[in-house]
Amino acid sequence: MTERPTNLSDLVARVMDQAIAAGVFPGAALLVANGSSIEFSAAYGRMTYEQHAPAVRPDTPFDIASISKVVATTSLVQLQIQQARLMLDTPVTDWIPEFKLGHQAGLMIWHLLSHRSGLIDWKPYYEQINPAAMDHGIRGRQRLEQLLFQESASYAPGSKALYSDLGFMLLGLVLERVTQTPLDRLSESAVFAPLGLMNTRFYRLDDACDWHDALQIAPTEECSWRKTRIQGVVQDKNCFTMGGVAGHAGCFSNTIDLHRFALDILSSFRGNRNLLFHPSLLQQFTIPIDTHTGSHALGWDTPSSNGSTGGIFSPNTIGHLGFTGCSLWIDLSGDWIIILLTNSTYPFETNRAIKTFRPRLHQALAQLFGIRSH
Repeated sequence: MTERPTNLSDLVARVMDQAIAAGVFPGAALLVANGSSIEFSAAYGRMTYEQHAPAVRPDTPFDIASISKVVATTSLVQLQIQQARLMLDTPVTDWIPEFKLGHQAGLMIWHLLSHRSGLIDWKPYYEQINPAAMDHGIRGRQRLEQLLFQESASYAPGSKALYSDLGFMLLGLVLERVTQTPLDRLSESAVFAPLGLMNTRFYRLDDACDWHDALQIAPTEECSWRKTRIQGVVQDKNCFTMGGVAGHAGCFSNTIDLHRFALDILSSFRGNRNLLFHPSLLQQFTIPIDTHTGSHALGWDTPSSNGSTGGIFSPNTIGHLGFTGCSLWIDLSGDWIIILLTNSTYPFETNRAIKTFRPRLHQALAQLFGIRSH
């Protein structure tokens, strides 16, 4: 085993402080674990670049953006399959008959999960909806659904992979119709509470946290569309338009909770049947559909060449990125878990310096902790 340097904390701090100085993000929380053993956990920087802004803590909640796709939506689909209420080959129109593309293409649940739905990656639906007249997202959500249901295919479903927020928006709506429960309430009762994720939740616009609680959450943007600082409210504008709750984004969490979540995934993958997810189904969800057309499994992403992992993990690794600068990676062979939470979109979402920083950070951590790809 590689001997670790005695000044490990200083070496990690140097990498993180350099990123803050370079404007990659104003603050971040980092956790490195080998299974249940937390090898390293620390926080860096401040909530904003302002000199007297509050410091980020290891337990600071962040908007985890698209990591919501695995922590909430993918997990819920698995549970519905385990309960025989859904199947991977269930037609989407069984639950959303008004969805135009579903009738055209025989679209199934697995197409949405694996980003092979025929839908484009993203669309600024929010631009067609005035944020000042959304009635806490109720009318905004209704209008966005109408627009989403009219989408047509950009390619034949199943023929290639194209990462799509739109597909996971649909999955969230399918889950709500299957269970007759709002997605945030369903996530809380079926996933967050059973796993003890005490600081993981959606912030619904009509039930948002009070200002004191919001100040404890890392802000994500000075938003020109909403004309305010985004703090304690979801950064993703389409999710905001849907009232703060959607299948593709909206969750807030911290490194402590995401480590608990990753541990359940690891334990289930190892065959522990006493946990939330059935081992055989979970294993099915972690296998890339087709590495020639994309790196995604069912819901989960896997390492790709020149990707964010920096090539440090085994091929048997799953994870996800978040637009706000967050990432979660779980090496199912080596038990390594690396969680990076940042607000790199602050003050402006056009900052994408996190893209080149992530692989450098992972490579530095591999050297410091002796992480090896297998």
